[in-house]
Amino acid sequence: KMEEEDGPKPMFKPQETEMPSGEKWEMLESSLKIFMQNNIPIESRSELKKREEVMAELKRIFQQWVYEVCLKKEKMNEEQARAAGGKLYTSGSYRLRVHEPGADIDSVGVA
Repeated sequence: KMEEEDGPKPMFKPQETEMPSGEKWEMLESSLKIFMQNNIPIESRSELKKREEVMAELKRIFQQWVYEVCLKKEKMNEEQARAAGGKLYTSGSYRLRVHEPGADIDSVGVA
């Protein structure tokens, strides 16, 4: 039972407050799967593999750039420049694994 509180109140009361079980749970789960198959695009394995390849190449390019900046601008020796590394982090929908096919990949390079 919802208690009266100060502040905004819901426009509608929930139809049910108990967790479904048995046959009802199976019916809800089945209808959710059907809805997702029909309405939520899912990236294929080959598309996911391509994204991973792109991210690996981007990481390689970024680390090479960090290395070159360390050598030229920061006047580090080779050992120091290699140790500087550089990390590439992802965020957003790609990081959460909820991206759609063809979506961008939000990433941040940290040197």
